[in-house]
Amino acid sequence: MSNVNLTLEQKLMIGFLVKVAIPLKYYDNKKSNRIKDAIWRAHRDVLTGRRLGGSVFEDYVERTKGGFDNDNSPLKKLYDCITDCKSRNCSLTSKCLFEILAADFSQSDYGALQKLVNMTLKYFILLKEFENADVPEVNYQACHCPLDSNIIKSVSKTYQNYKGIRWTLDLDQKNPNNKNECYYESIQNDISTLLKDETDTAPFGNLTYDFLHWKSEK
Repeated sequence: MSNVNLTLEQKLMIGFLVKVAIPLKYYDNKKSNRIKDAIWRAHRDVLTGRRLGGSVFEDYVERTKGGFDNDNSPLKKLYDCITDCKSRNCSLTSKCLFEILAADFSQSDYGALQKLVNMTLKYFILLKEFENADVPEVNYQACHCPLDSNIIKSVSKTYQNYKGIRWTLDLDQKNPNNKNECYYESIQNDISTLLKDETDTAPFGNLTYDFLHWKSEK
């Protein structure tokens, strides 16, 4: 993908919209750090969903206090992992990043961590495609869809067994219809199937479903 054929006006508008979506917040030696910006924006998405979902992710909220300056924070852990991958020219995948985070943090934060990882990768794609930012390469086909109430509701229109499943509490629970998978894994697999019916191509893996069906949580 490339924005090389866009007019100057279109490039300026897209640049503005990307900075609205992913504000410039962090700087290192007066140079913007768009990796931290993307992680922080994804973190804000997690907290927005938490407010709507009630008193959940308490351990996540406590451990993210201090942000990137807190060595015990999932934000710092994710940043260190991503920058290490970037230094080794490795492409990022949802599965790898999520497994690294999940090994160190509470199962009660499963829903928060998957959204943090998957939204971070979504923002990296936007930054790479439309800002040419200095962010790591993402393996597009290995991206998962960030799960929240709206995405689960959309998937449930076809797979009704997911009705009532809460992204904040239930994603790590075993799916009684397939006890080899938790709900998170089952929903990702079914999203892959849905995408085959909806579109001839899924340029961003399962993340394509989020681009197609995203709407703001209310």
